[in-house]
Amino acid sequence: MTENIAIGQLPLDLLPAAWPYIGPYLIEGAKVDPDVNIEEAIKDVQEGRARIWVILDGDTPIGAFLTAIVLLSEGEAVDVYGLGGKSILKWGRHITQAMIAYAQVNRVEKIIFKGRKALQRAYPGIRVIGREDDGTYLYERRAA
Repeated sequence: MTENIAIGQLPLDLLPAAWPYIGPYLIEGAKVDPDVNIEEAIKDVQEGRARIWVILDGDTPIGAFLTAIVLLSEGEAVDVYGLGGKSILKWGRHITQAMIAYAQVNRVEKIIFKGRKALQRAYPGIRVIGREDDGTYLYERRAA
């Protein structure tokens, strides 16, 4: 069976109907990063400071995550956070390409995210830029 993976932003007006399907993924993803408070993250989405993305296999949601454009000392970056889902090896390359395209549209040169060490197998072109005390890794991927 061929996967039909699609990754796209969820329009805010669809959030209430989509929450039962994507909420558990976002909550799961927030558990990986103690800096993510899912209630505050959703408020950021509602106020336009962040975006919710959905990962679909055909019509079935298999993951979700959030993004925000953040200012770092070396410039802006797309911050990917709250990422949760199943079968990551199915969609790792897809999310990488989607975030590269999103960064390019927003004229941002890098993508940053936090996760377990195993993410290195799923996302092409990433590099470790740090490690948190809880054992999660900080990653970056150039968008160019």
